[in-house]
Amino acid sequence: MKTFQEFITEAQKTFSSREDLERHYGGVPKGMVANNAASKENPKWRLVTADNRKKQAERRKERLGAVTGELSDEQKRQSKTKEKLAAKRGKELHHATSTEESDKIRRSMSPSEWEQRKQDDAKKGVYHGHHPRNLVLANPTHEPTSSPGLHHSDYHAFERKNRRRLADVSNAISTQDAYRILNNKRKRQQKR
Repeated sequence: MKTFQEFITEAQKTFSSREDLERHYGGVPKGMVANNAASKENPKWRLVTADNRKKQAERRKERLGAVTGELSDEQKRQSKTKEKLAAKRGKELHHATSTEESDKIRRSMSPSEWEQRKQDDAKKGVYHGHHPRNLVLANPTHEPTSSPGLHHSDYHAFERKNRRRLADVSNAISTQDAYRILNNKRKRQQKR
């Protein structure tokens, strides 16, 4: 009989490739799906229940719709253009203001208050949901690159580390602009 620790260790087992996972389990068991819980460059494949994965996707879609609201036809076209551009350049498309963060704020407000908040934030250069100005090209790896695009995890680490300072200057500059300025400065220094 397995000890509790052995049970937990096996339940949390990850693999460096999907093929290794399938070889270990003899395929993907019924009712489960293979999931990469990390990045493409440092994968951690694991099994998750198909039902949980489906519910997670539904919650994300619902949250994204709620925080985005109605976009104009022009904004929808701009969002689609960014999606195509990301795919063409081999980039990932991420939300600069995470949908989870936007949803936390939205849930504490009435629909009319949320619409007003989005308008006020837009004047400060902060956007929510799938608004084209909230979509940023992210580099899928941490390798230095001269092409446009930020490192998604680096951006959020910058945001967390400087949250207090950024709050003090939020009326003058958005978090995205502050990060972009520092990132461009770093890239210029790398070129020298």
